[in-house]
Order: sequence, then structure tokens, then C-alpha cells
Amino acid sequence: MCSIRYDACSFNIWFDRNECSILTINGRIKCQFKIADCFRPYLTWKRYSAELFIKNNKVFLNIVFKKETNDIQISQNPIITGIDRGINQIAVCSNNKFYRNNIKKVIRRNRRIRSKLQSCGSKSAKRHLKRLSLKENRFRRDMNHKISKQIVQSVPENSIIVLEDLKHIRKSIKSNKTGRRELNNWAFYQLEQFLTYKAQSKNILIDYIDPRYTSQKCSCCGYIDRKNRQYTSLFKCKKCNFTLNADLNASRNIELNYRDSKGYPEGLSVNQPIVSATVTH
Repeated sequence: MCSIRYDACSFNIWFDRNECSILTINGRIKCQFKIADCFRPYLTWKRYSAELFIKNNKVFLNIVFKKETNDIQISQNPIITGIDRGINQIAVCSNNKFYRNNIKKVIRRNRRIRSKLQSCGSKSAKRHLKRLSLKENRFRRDMNHKISKQIVQSVPENSIIVLEDLKHIRKSIKSNKTGRRELNNWAFYQLEQFLTYKAQSKNILIDYIDPRYTSQKCSCCGYIDRKNRQYTSLFKCKKCNFTLNADLNASRNIELNYRDSKGYPEGLSVNQPIVSATVTH
């Protein structure tokens, strides 16, 4: 798929009459276009550049918009939501909301197909491998967009979303071959990027804490022990016998640790209903 990049001077667009003007080697041409309703809130932003490409015999013009935002204003006692990002559960929030998708199923299926194509080694197989890789990346990106949008919509304005600082997570975790492969396929930073700009548009602050011991610490009594996490999905405190979903317990620790570090009073409610959101493609 070939594409042409345009700067702000080489194309123009009029959304009121669905018409655009683009520069070609034969001069400027005017074209009619259609725009989806989900993009209309961004039409008032400043237009910067565009990319023209053809896919499935259809011509697309991707336009980059930017918007200047004010500094985020947070209330004195804001609502704070801790988010635990994981491989099995894409995101679990301390407000008892779970976000799942079937990305692992898609990756396993593509891995089997990729292995067969690589063993074949033909030109057709190599083209198929490239298409498969692009398709998987689009699927992952779409999932992270949907999940980040749902998370931001579930959090009120002027609040805080707290994430673990996972910058060096791939170097710090020791695992076997299967674990390393899953870790390398984990697109946690992409989700973080989508959360950041979506939250900023809603005046929500994204902040970070040290990730150490959040999965081993009891969110009820604060006792830390590696044996507290008995299984991947189950947390049971060895001291007070508090039992909870392991990812939900970690998200609550993220919130509590952040409150302690910033001096915010404890406001965590453990009696909220647990909500599971499965994001499908």
C-alpha cells in the first residue's frame, strides 16, 4: 500500500460542503468525500498534515488535527482511580471495572499461521506474513483505543488516573520462553499513550507510581508476601485471609500507594459492584 503525505499548504478541506482540494503533478484537483460521525468532534481542531492512500480500491485521506489544551486543574480531594495493566486482563480499575478482550487468542492463532508460512518460505507466503502482521497490529491498536475510551468515560472530570511506571518491566522480569514471548507481545505502552491524550481532553490527570509489591501487598491490611498471590487470578492474604481477584487487589494498591505518597485521604470503597467489560472487535 503506497501513500502520499501532504503538509498544510498542499491540501485544503471544507467540511461544510464535504469537499477537499489536493495538490497533484497536474495541478490541484477537488474531490468530494464522506466523513464518519465519530470524527466530527475533532473538526474544530487545527489542521496540520494529511496522508492519502488507496485500500481495497477506495481512496482515503487521513488528516492530523491538533488542539491546544490548558493545564489540568484537579480538585482538592479528587477521585483517584488506580489501574492495573496486565496480559490476561488488559486493564482492571480500582473502581471494580474489568476490561478484557481476545487478543491472546488472536495472537496464538496468528502464531500458528505464521509458523506454517515461515516454513514454506515462498514469495506468496512472505506477502501473507506481512499482511498478517499489519492486521494483528491494527487489531491491537483498535482494542487499546476502545479500552482507553471506555476507561476515560467511566472516570469523572477533574480526577486522577494512576498507572504503574512500567518503563523497565521487560528488563526486570525473568521468565521462560513462553513468558518472554507474551511479555514482548504486551502493548501496555500503547494503551498508556491512548489513555493519556484521551484523559487530557477531559481534564483528567495521568500520574504514575512505583510498581514494586503492588501484586504481593494486601489492599486490606497492607501485609506483603509473595505467597499472597496463590494463583494468577486469586489473591489471598496470609495474615488476614482477605481474598480478592489478584488484579483488582493490585489496582487498589496502586490507588492506596498513590494516596499515601501524595497525602490524599483514603477514599477507596470496597463495596462497589464488580463490573466486567469485554471489548470485542
